[in-house]
Amino acid sequence: MNDNNQLKIIKQNSKLELLKSKNLLNITNKILSKKDSSNKIDESWIERLFKWADENNIPNYEWVEDKDNDDGGYYNGIPRDVETLLKLKNLKLYDLDFKQLPNEFFNLIQLEELKIKNSNLKNLSSGIKNLKNLRDLSLSKNQLSKLPNELQNLTKLTDIHL
Repeated sequence: MNDNNQLKIIKQNSKLELLKSKNLLNITNKILSKKDSSNKIDESWIERLFKWADENNIPNYEWVEDKDNDDGGYYNGIPRDVETLLKLKNLKLYDLDFKQLPNEFFNLIQLEELKIKNSNLKNLSSGIKNLKNLRDLSLSKNQLSKLPNELQNLTKLTDIHL
């Protein structure tokens, strides 16, 4: 293969990667700032998530002291302010009582670590596929009987604890 052909292939691959990046950015922007026809940001999914959290007695994002934890504790619950919620990378929901996560939960696309322990979770939705940055998933001591096939599409996921 001559140098001109190699250069053409490299340019085509670069264009394809750029197009994929633009598409991913567009999807991310749609999720983070859904706009209605009047061009206003649609944060109704956030309000629905807060409502679900309130109805299921999910605490506000608060520090729980735990001497057995290397950090002396951990944050448990869902933050009730939008800015913290949208930037959330680590989320722990321990010792709560809910059967499933609402679809709105899977808009938290910045999540890298999700730990739901001892919370009676019975079903994990295929919406988990939206959590593309997820690298650590812990679902121990719940009531799950199966996991969604979409977990296999989470390419950054390296740790699963059941």
